[in-house]
Amino acid sequence: MKKIFTTLCFVFLVVFVATTSVKAEVLEPAGKDGNDRRNIQSELDTNKKVKLKKGGKYYLDSHLILDDGYSIDATGATIYCSGELFLHNITATGYKSLKNVTVKGGTWKSTIKTGCTHSTIKLVHAKNIKLINMKISLANIESHTIEIVASKDVLIENCKITPLGKSKSTSVEEPLQIDIAAPHTAPFVNSKYLNGATCKNITIRACTVKGCRGICANYPPNDRQYINNFHENIVIEDCKITSTTSQALSLFNTKSATIKNNTIICNVPSSRGYYAGGMHVAYFGKAPSKLSDANFTITGNTIKGTNFGLKVASKYGTVTIKNNACYSKKGAGAALSVTGQTKLVKEKNKTEAWK
Repeated sequence: MKKIFTTLCFVFLVVFVATTSVKAEVLEPAGKDGNDRRNIQSELDTNKKVKLKKGGKYYLDSHLILDDGYSIDATGATIYCSGELFLHNITATGYKSLKNVTVKGGTWKSTIKTGCTHSTIKLVHAKNIKLINMKISLANIESHTIEIVASKDVLIENCKITPLGKSKSTSVEEPLQIDIAAPHTAPFVNSKYLNGATCKNITIRACTVKGCRGICANYPPNDRQYINNFHENIVIEDCKITSTTSQALSLFNTKSATIKNNTIICNVPSSRGYYAGGMHVAYFGKAPSKLSDANFTITGNTIKGTNFGLKVASKYGTVTIKNNACYSKKGAGAALSVTGQTKLVKEKNKTEAWK
């Protein structure tokens, strides 16, 4: 009986220790003297995770450096930042520079009235990154809040991205950019890591995004050696995307995507021409040689634009367009335009003039 009791006590102790050891310690705010940034960075570097105090206010005098496996839980906290927010060391290509990072919650605000003029969150050659439940108002409207370069398996979920300041009437910048590793599209990256790599498996879900553009998967107009490189498997669903001077959603050089149940609105003057549209899908290089892998599914969206609503202007293996409501101020005939398809499935879409 004594042996059994001793064994049970040991098991209980092991379970107790295992349970209490994973409890996250809450990092208290330190004030406006810069210690918050140092304390958060130290906690991350030591334990790979940090939890901020609910209701707490934190002040960052500079950016935080992310590394593999880092986790930030800022639920309920407000963090004030004087410039860029998250950077990381770029040490390798092949999605190996940063991996397995999660940032959850928090209201992230700039201490600069017009916002930071650089991309405030930069992910380059990264993998398995999650940005969840964040409210971000950091970047100037003519900069990028989140710039994803040559990365894969990225989830941005339930985030609200609001830029700061005023834009020029001709601006085409977006707060959320999906980019290619090329000299002109990612000039802040060392040239040895600019290999033309693209993004794969990027999911943007239940987000609110507003900017000059809203969201853009970019192509390299000035780096022609990479013009035939394509992003893959971009998923955008249940989002509200609004633009003020350019297309709300642009998916360029993207060979596969699912765009589902979004509200996409571009209400800009018709004089903006090509830029005055709701959603634009196009290649600027040659179509992929294997068209069977080049597929778009666009379903259940409300898409509004001035000169056009939804325009698909390149050749894909299959394009499925179902149950969308498309509007254009140019009339119903401009609300939905699809050209050059190998296989097109177009069913139950509403096309109307937008007044």
